[in-house]
Order: sequence, then structure tokens, then C-alpha cells
Amino acid sequence: MLAYDADATKGVAPTGWADFFDTAKFPGKRTMCKWIQGQLEFVLMADGVAPADLYPLDVDRAFKKLKPMLADIIFWEGGAQTQQLFREGEVAMGNIWHTRANLLHKETPDKFKWIWEQNILSASAWSVPKGNPAGKKVFDFINSTLDPAGQLVLLQIMGNGPSNPKTLALMTPEDALVNPTTKENAASQIMLNPAYYAEHETELQNKYLDFISS
Repeated sequence: MLAYDADATKGVAPTGWADFFDTAKFPGKRTMCKWIQGQLEFVLMADGVAPADLYPLDVDRAFKKLKPMLADIIFWEGGAQTQQLFREGEVAMGNIWHTRANLLHKETPDKFKWIWEQNILSASAWSVPKGNPAGKKVFDFINSTLDPAGQLVLLQIMGNGPSNPKTLALMTPEDALVNPTTKENAASQIMLNPAYYAEHETELQNKYLDFISS
């Protein structure tokens, strides 16, 4: 999602991805991820593509939109790096994981904020290799991660959205504010298309790295 430094924006909140590209209204450098998933989607939406029409990604259109901004973008490789970029004042806004934006906000609530508009949801999954040496213990562990109370703790500490819907009943209003799957926060949410990336990610990632290095 779109995180921003309220000091850098003089207290004015961005309203959508188009503001990522508006360096006249919001001066300062930006940050986005070096890894492809969830990057070209927001660029295309900023360029007017409707969420329902994102896939297959129009890579050439996204690159054309992004090219004039390359000199103003710092590309991050890991979540901790995004926090450091904001803490040190190197960027005014960026596309980062909302868990990291949440941690920044906890540190300095009036300074570091984010918006939910057209946030991009990415789901994760556990994979267990056939014949894994731990046997049944692996599945005991996976089952333990589905515990609603445990998922609530992870939400409260980091902001990770729970996968077990029973967790919703345990949330306070404050918890719901940072949960990406709360109805209000998900109102304009875009779901990352895992099938598309399963087929195209290697090719897209290479193109993307070549592009941002040019």
C-alpha cells in the first residue's frame, strides 16, 4: 500500500496511486520494491487502468509511465530497508508492505501513515515437500498457526491480516483499523493474481530488473 511521511507532505494525505507520480504536489523521493509482484499493478492503476483490467499486465504501458520517475525512486529489497528509508527521511512516500508501515506508525504516529485506497493483497501459503523429514510435526505446526488467538497476536504486533475468519470476532476496533481484510480497508482492494505470476514471474522479473537498472 501507499505509505507516506506526513512531515514531507506537510500534513496533506495522498488520495491514491496517482499521487506517487505527482512530485510537484508531493516533492521528495519515492520507494518501491525491487521484486516484481505488486509493483506494475499500482503503476497501471495510476495510469488509469481499471482494477478489473489489470491482468494480463500491460508491461510496456507500465514501463512508459514509470520511466520518467526512475531517478526519483529508491528500490527496496527487504521490509526492514523500507523502514530505514522512511526513518532517515530519504523518501516521502512509497509502495511498501503495510506491516512495515504499521510498525513505522507505531514508532511515530503523527509522522508515518498510509492509505488503504487500492491496496494490493498478497496471500501466502505453507508448502510441505513430499517425504519431509519432520513428518506429522509439520502439519501440527501448520495447524497451530491457524489458531485465532495466535493470529490476533500477530496482527497486533505486526499487522499481518489473519487467514482464520474466527479471528475477526476477537478484534477490538483498534485491531480492525490495521487489518487489511476488514471490510472498510478492503473496499477498493486488489487481489494479486497468483496464477498469472506462476506462469510469468521469471520473465517479468528479468525484464523489470533490466528496466530499473537502465
